[in-house]
Formats: sequence, C-alpha cells, structure tokens
Amino acid sequence: MPRPTTSLEPASPGATAGKVRGIARLGHPRVSGAVIGGIGGTVFVAANAPALPGVWTVLADLAGAAALAGWCVAVLIRRRRLGPVLRPGRAAGIVYVAGIVGMLAIMFAGSRLLETTHHEDLQPAVIALAVGVHFLPYARAFGAPVFGGLGLALALVGILGLVIGLAAGGAAASAAAVAAGLILLGGIARDAVVDAP
Repeated sequence: MPRPTTSLEPASPGATAGKVRGIARLGHPRVSGAVIGGIGGTVFVAANAPALPGVWTVLADLAGAAALAGWCVAVLIRRRRLGPVLRPGRAAGIVYVAGIVGMLAIMFAGSRLLETTHHEDLQPAVIALAVGVHFLPYARAFGAPVFGGLGLALALVGILGLVIGLAAGGAAASAAAVAAGLILLGGIARDAVVDAP
C-alpha cells in the first residue's frame, strides 16, 4: 500500500512559531491525540486496579496517579514546539476507520470466546490487545512512529495477560490492563517531550 500523502494545513499566525504549552493548543493533533490517549491510559488503570489483590490495588493507583501527573506536565504544561498541522491524505481516513472497526471486532470476538470458555475475567487483557493492534497501522498512515511502539507494547502486554491469566486467573489480565495504561501514559509523555522539527 503506498504511503498516504500529507499536505500542510494553514495554521493561525504564530501557531507553530516557538514553543507553546499544549493546554493552549488543544486543537493541534499532537495535543488532541495525546489527550485521547491519556484518557484511555487513565481508564485502563482506574478500571482495572480494583481487581488486583491486596496492596497491589493501592500500588497500581499510586503508579497511575504518578503517570498521569507526568503526562499532564509533558503534554499540557511543558513548553514545546508542536510543528505545523499536517492534513493526512484520504487513505489515512480509511486506515483510521479500519483500525477502529478492527479493534471493536477483536473485542467482540474475544469477549465471545472468553464467554464460551468461561474465562470472562480475562476481558481486560483482550481490550489491551485490541487497543494495541488498532494503533499499529496508524504509525505509517499518520507519519507518527509513536503509534507503532505503543501498539506493539500494548498488544504484547495483552497477549501476556491472556497467557498468564489462563494459568493463574483473572488478576493477571487486570494487571496487564493496568500495565497497558501505564505504558500508554508514559509513552505519550515521552513522545511529548520531543520537540517537533
């Protein structure tokens, strides 16, 4: 498949000149995408930490809070160069929709399979796997390598959660989902501290 072409979209005067805080440019794709990912990462941690045994719930919550704080500083508060706004080619829109549909299909099929095998408690790992897989084609379609690394990491964590969960129970799947959330928050924060060229 040929790489989608991109073109510069007109920006407001000064929108890319110098360094700006993300909170002041929420409409910029690097910021808005990071906000969506940050919400997803936070939900992964908050929704799955309570299923962890004993003190692990508290530790997961603390790690999630620390990761979210780091994300806020890197994405919203720290000044950085965001670069020009690029409008992806038509193929990127198709890839985006296909990624969402694929993610939902993996979640649906995984949920049905887990129900028929009486392993419903492993659903968090399936969700981590699905989210990871849906990121993979975005790296090329949007010219954003961060999607490739995050997608691969989340998919591997999801698979690991499923494999260990089949042997050890649902807590492993919840732990995988918490790890996926921390990876998402940390990966987005790391990407945000790199200035655009």
